[in-house]
Amino acid sequence: MSELLLMVAALYFAQHLLLRLGVNKGKRHANELPERRSFGERTKCSVIVCMRNEEKDVERCLKSLSAIDYPKKLRELQIIDDGSTDDTRARLLAHSKRVTNLRILQSMPTADHLVGKSRALAQALDVATGEVAFITDADCAVPSRWIKQGLAAYQPTTGMAAAVTLLDGPTAWSGCSRSITPILSRSSSAPRIYPFHSVPSATICRSEWQLIARSAA
Repeated sequence: MSELLLMVAALYFAQHLLLRLGVNKGKRHANELPERRSFGERTKCSVIVCMRNEEKDVERCLKSLSAIDYPKKLRELQIIDDGSTDDTRARLLAHSKRVTNLRILQSMPTADHLVGKSRALAQALDVATGEVAFITDADCAVPSRWIKQGLAAYQPTTGMAAAVTLLDGPTAWSGCSRSITPILSRSSSAPRIYPFHSVPSATICRSEWQLIARSAA
């Protein structure tokens, strides 16, 4: 029952990105789909976390991401600060020398319709250098095999994979720490976008993100 509730919540929040990016404009022709492929464990990956007033979660988040079992030279960590008014940025800078390949970004106002987390995420994805981006929240703790499990979800027709969240705390929605297991992937050749924006764990390949960005332009 709890997994069903999480899936329903995930589907609800997924609409946020669809509406923000304006990609739910109907089906595209099949020849507009990007070329995709499966990804092995030598794929360069970008890990992206959007933070806003997350000072209490910075250390735990970075500790979790630093423990990922994946070659450091093949992963980059991008933390984008979305206008924090607490000590989030100061704490990120304090940890920057101890975390390999950490890049701290600042969300900037733009002329498009994106605001808040959608804008921050889009800006981080635009400058990501990995073939696959892994996205999570500041108050999440990912398992060490997070990237390897995520890459295993990709098939030649997969554009994005998402996950449910395992909650641990006094209540289902507050005071909880989160660990993540990728279990969902889009493996249909139909010309659809299937993004999960507010799910605490998602992964998207570069070609899919570029297609979304072009559709929203």
